[in-house]
Amino acid sequence: MFYTLFANCKNYGIDPIEWLTDVLTKINEYPFNKLEELLPANWKKV
Repeated sequence: MFYTLFANCKNYGIDPIEWLTDVLTKINEYPFNKLEELLPANWKKV
């Protein structure tokens, strides 16, 4: 699963470690219905 997420980060020009660090700090308090925003494809917009 992580390989797929990291590969998607690279496809979108995102540093995988920066993305993972940011997502892990936000995910506990992030609204359940908006979790899609944390996926690599949408992350830059957040």
